[in-house]
Amino acid sequence: MWTKLSKAFDESLARLKRGETLNSCLGRYPRLCQQLEPLLLAAESISAVPGVSPSPDFRKRSKSLLMARLRREPAKAARLQPAKAAFDRLSMPLRILERAVTGPARVAVPVALVLLLILQSVLFFGSLNFFSSASVSALASRSTLTTFDDGVQLKRPGSTTWEAAVDGTTLEAGTRVQIASNSNAVITFFNGTTVELEPDTDLMVEQLEAGSQNRPTVIVLRQWFGKTLSRVTQLADPGSKYGIQTPSAYIAVRGTLFVTEVDETGAARVQTIEGLVSVSAQGEEVYLPAGQQTAVEPGAPPSKPVPINHAEGAPQEQKTEGLPAQSYDNEKLPSQNQDGPPASDGSGEQGQWLRQSKRNLWVSLISGVVLLLWIGTFLVMEKQRSVTTRHRRRAFDRRR
Repeated sequence: MWTKLSKAFDESLARLKRGETLNSCLGRYPRLCQQLEPLLLAAESISAVPGVSPSPDFRKRSKSLLMARLRREPAKAARLQPAKAAFDRLSMPLRILERAVTGPARVAVPVALVLLLILQSVLFFGSLNFFSSASVSALASRSTLTTFDDGVQLKRPGSTTWEAAVDGTTLEAGTRVQIASNSNAVITFFNGTTVELEPDTDLMVEQLEAGSQNRPTVIVLRQWFGKTLSRVTQLADPGSKYGIQTPSAYIAVRGTLFVTEVDETGAARVQTIEGLVSVSAQGEEVYLPAGQQTAVEPGAPPSKPVPINHAEGAPQEQKTEGLPAQSYDNEKLPSQNQDGPPASDGSGEQGQWLRQSKRNLWVSLISGVVLLLWIGTFLVMEKQRSVTTRHRRRAFDRRR
């Protein structure tokens, strides 16, 4: 039916153009007259509208505007060319980043970063327990040996062989140290106490116990022979002690500076530079204030304290190879820390702990920053995707 109506409409329009009337055209198609009449009336109305043609002035002005715009387009394109080139160079990395953020890696990478951050945090905060009671007790079972040349030997606990000591070696309780005739060494304990070992000295770290709430700090050395200079930090706990056992006497202090010298026969001489020193032998005890000394022969009690005779070879006149002259003025003595462990020079366990803690902290910070950047990038990409999707939907709705 639609084909017949279309054909009748075309034929009727042709007849109307040739001058036939509307009624004559409708009379040819009586069955389609009802549908054909409004179509023909609309066609006659449209054909009666006068045509519009632009004036010569309008055409001239439009041509001028069009040419001016065409001249501006190349200049604008030239200005945008560098920006377009830069965007083209960044488009590939941006697409790779977008695929990484919006693809399967958007879950795997943040999870890996979170796990790394948690692991580093556990390592860092776990290492803060280094100075807990258990950690201090473990650290207190050792001391650090500082050597100045190759003439130092040590024997480990339970071992029967001597080995060359290395600078920075940790000494446990039971370690024995021997110094050659041309060597020197220093032992530094966990609380800052130091012992300088002069040439031809044989000494053993006999007992080391760190102080805690339930037990005092105990440092006991056994000096077989030779000469030592002990600088002992102040011991706050009344039960704490620092002592040196010699073949003929026992020396005990709580915070002082003193010299212990033992000869080949076992006889000992003790000189107090600062503080107060207790010397015991054969059930008798004498106290040596600063500037006093005593001598103890094997099997005899300590002698009566007498002033130190510097002309006989006092410590401040002695010199050792590899070390400066030993004057026991405060300015020339090794520095001590009354409040805790000595400052680490990076060669002991504390220095290693500090370096490891710094590495863990840096890795944690970097992981956190990378994770924040990743989250920010993910949020920006998701926002851009939502905006693009919204614009596409609006464009699709307009086309519909």
